Amino acid sequence: MILALQIIIVAAAVVLGARLGSIGIGLAGGLDVLLLGLTGTAIAFADIPLDVIGIIMSVIAAIAAMQRSGGLDWLVVLAEKLLRRNPR
Repeated sequence: MILALQIIIVAAAVVLGARLGSIGIGLAGGLDVLLLGLTGTAIAFADIPLDVIGIIMSVIAAIAAMQRSGGLDWLVVLAEKLLRRNPR
């Protein structure tokens, strides 16, 4: 019974993260860990990879900011120019 509940929680977090997109993916993952801890899954604070979570969230935030400001489109234009100049 508890395993089915945990699978539902993980699936709901994946769907929520996919719908939110951008930094919402990281937030949904954090919510998932919190809810799994509340359902009785043995999660010690030392077991949570906070460094990795922080890196992932900062990269997602940087990508979201670049997308919003048009930076990703500019990088695609630069990459296209570079590839056309050096087709090998």
